[in-house]
Amino acid sequence: MIGHTLNQEELNRKYREKIRKKVEEELQDRRSNDFVEHNFSMPDRRTGLEKELNITLEDSKPITRKKAEEFDQAWRDVIHRGDCALFNRIVHPDYFTENHGVKIDKETSRKLLLNRQGKAVMGPFKVIYENHDFLCIQRYSRVNLYTWFSMLSGVTYKEGKVYTQQTTREPLDKDPSENFDWLWEDYKSK
Repeated sequence: MIGHTLNQEELNRKYREKIRKKVEEELQDRRSNDFVEHNFSMPDRRTGLEKELNITLEDSKPITRKKAEEFDQAWRDVIHRGDCALFNRIVHPDYFTENHGVKIDKETSRKLLLNRQGKAVMGPFKVIYENHDFLCIQRYSRVNLYTWFSMLSGVTYKEGKVYTQQTTREPLDKDPSENFDWLWEDYKSK
């Protein structure tokens, strides 16, 4: 079991490093405006990640209701209040996620989230990347008052609904709300 935990930790570390490199590349790309003096055409305003994924500017038009807000609220509703209505509406029937190498379907995922009711509080989230087909957000959570996590979730969409979701959790040594201007109590009721 310890070997599996170390292996999972190493996979999580590698995943975080890969995301960190992608974010650094995108930030570098945003710093350069891709404009060359002798180039009279308009610069390509897409980020490096959008270019790599071959996303056109048409694909990245503003989304009516941001997928990040909807995704976060659906998970929050189930965990905080046991309300599955939004979860049922936005999650694709063929949804799956993987947790420690085990594939989990929509119904099992809902039951696992319901099991966290009263034990976990979902804090604020921050969008790392969002378009019509993909979402990456960072969130904080607190479990049993004194256990805190930073979570990075990658979400794919099919037919406009959450199709897959992968979350990496990093345990934190101290309460993240102490470093920022928010309180856990403010998020219990959201």
